[in-house]
Amino acid sequence: CSRWLSWGYVDHTPLTPLLSLLAFDSRLGIILLTTALHFLCVFLSAECVRAAGGDPVRQRLGALIIGFSPGFLAGSALYGSVLVEHVSALFVVWAWLSNRHVLVASFLAGLAKPQAALLSLLLTIQSRNLMAGVATLLGLAPFAVWQATHGFPILEFSQSLRADGDGPVMYVLMSALLIGPISVVLLLKNRRWNEESMMLTFAFFLFLLSGGKPYYLLPFTLPFLIKTIAKVERPERWQLPATLSATVLVLLFWPALPVQALRGPLGQVITVHSERVGWDAFEQRLRLENPSAVICANYGQAGMVRRAFPSLPVLCGHNQNHFWPSPSWSGEAIVVGGYSENWLIKRFEKVEALAPFDNLKGIASEEQGQLWYRVSGLRAGLNLTAELRHFD
Repeated sequence: CSRWLSWGYVDHTPLTPLLSLLAFDSRLGIILLTTALHFLCVFLSAECVRAAGGDPVRQRLGALIIGFSPGFLAGSALYGSVLVEHVSALFVVWAWLSNRHVLVASFLAGLAKPQAALLSLLLTIQSRNLMAGVATLLGLAPFAVWQATHGFPILEFSQSLRADGDGPVMYVLMSALLIGPISVVLLLKNRRWNEESMMLTFAFFLFLLSGGKPYYLLPFTLPFLIKTIAKVERPERWQLPATLSATVLVLLFWPALPVQALRGPLGQVITVHSERVGWDAFEQRLRLENPSAVICANYGQAGMVRRAFPSLPVLCGHNQNHFWPSPSWSGEAIVVGGYSENWLIKRFEKVEALAPFDNLKGIASEEQGQLWYRVSGLRAGLNLTAELRHFD
């Protein structure tokens, strides 16, 4: 997205692509930026507990329980809008608890992601601070204007999430998993009905009914969880469990495990790792096919092809790719998985099935085992840009 900067995107605001410019479009730069932002989350977790009245022991608990929770670790396994949202959510919660830089934090929350903006607005309603609400809306304004001028694709995106969701039971289970075991125990122990728990309950049912992803809920647990940690009794009892939990979760969610460990159920559960594997084989296979253009089903494939083959036309309609300039192409292309043969036959005159993709690691992923196709001759009356469009 940083190559096509915009006022807004299908499902996120402009701050994430802007920050990625700090990485200078390099792999090392992205790794360093991601690591720095995650440890900023750890620092802000402790500072939030401090602002809520917690002593140093409770501040360390906050850093371990929140900063090294499954949701925060998964969000920092790859650079993206989720990580930026986590930083902005912690910053705005810290600002309200400490009564410092509230307007700046509110503006950045609006600029970071719609979920962070909603959290900021809920905190504004709780405190009745009109100027903070205005600051949040100003930060959100570029995204809102872009959505309005592009037909509000976020509505189609939300409909897709609702249609493809795994149901309420899985939503509850995944939300609890991402919050983390110790956080769940603490939240259950603190069964008080107050403004923070009302905020969490509202967000829970909002995302449940609208088909939101389970990780959307994570920022809304912060006000309730931070105040719970700041007042937890006998905090020394929680230090060892929190340390052990953080250690295990780092090994599970960060790329610390050998590739062989992902061949079993672990790779299917923690998919953020399995989706890293096999891109070298993907590039090698594409070189062997020697295509004149490539049709990609998702932005991960499209991003990889653009980086490895800068001059190769890439046709993709996934999320923001739909709004980027369509390259000229000869009418023949390789489809790198994600589309069925029947779908392709309805749109192309000639469809030739190729061998399925093999990442050579024996690890299940979205690309593994997908049939590739060689297609040519777009059928009359069809617009390929419109046919490839999908927001999810």
